[in-house]
Amino acid sequence: MEKITFLVKNKFKITISLDGPRELHDKNRTKTDGKGSFDKVIENIQLIQKHFPEYIKEIMFNCVVDGKADYGCLNDFFTNYEIIKDIHTTFNDIAEEGIKDTELLLSSENYDNAYQYEVFKLLLNKCNLISDKEISTIVKSYYDFIRMMLKGRSVGYAYHSIGHPGGPCIPGVHKLFVNINGDFYPCEKLNENIKDIVIGNVENGFDYERVEDILNVGKSTKEECKSCWCSRYCYQCIMFSESEDSLSAEKRISHCRSVKKATENMFKDYCLIKEVEADDNNIYFL
Repeated sequence: MEKITFLVKNKFKITISLDGPRELHDKNRTKTDGKGSFDKVIENIQLIQKHFPEYIKEIMFNCVVDGKADYGCLNDFFTNYEIIKDIHTTFNDIAEEGIKDTELLLSSENYDNAYQYEVFKLLLNKCNLISDKEISTIVKSYYDFIRMMLKGRSVGYAYHSIGHPGGPCIPGVHKLFVNINGDFYPCEKLNENIKDIVIGNVENGFDYERVEDILNVGKSTKEECKSCWCSRYCYQCIMFSESEDSLSAEKRISHCRSVKKATENMFKDYCLIKEVEADDNNIYFL
């Protein structure tokens, strides 16, 4: 209770990892005694709801999706589970950077088909053809991504002589991860064995030179980025440059094809919504 009170008093915004119902979450999210952490997460949420109900709006869940899971079961949990259904949740695939067991990256055909079908329904909804009630909670993150990438861009948006490819957030502002040694990292997804991504520690505060280096990670591939049509829509952050225990420009370039493909698909879906004149104030013309 003391820790929760501290977080509330100091106006922290909290992201809690929750990968689905108990059997899915406890598969990978274990405590030091080897037992699953699902019950503890729910217990703490109940504690906050009881003593600090207004603070719930400062909390969000992050679900790392198991591609071998049953899509319907996962969606039903985040849609209908009473304690968490009204708390905002983001959904992410397992990051391939630094992963040892590549089997974890594989998803079942059933899950992939179900996901694509739900994306199709999402687009139908934005075209005013089906109701909000028919939309899966999981795919709403995809539409949020389209809004984030394209919001406010106009037809005459000109290039400047000096610019930077998209991707990096401001280290230490958007997120801050602290390891058991008190070292600061831009987020929880990064490899703690890479010294060049440590941006400070609890004793000495932030290392602003390191923060600037990470923010400008695009400089490592500046020649390639200059001639790339996707540079302004690129979402490669420092994580995409990770290569074992160092940062690599070659590793960053190796992700370019998949980033371009994802961006092309995003534009296609965006254009579909605009062509049918979907009624959504959050979508703008390019």
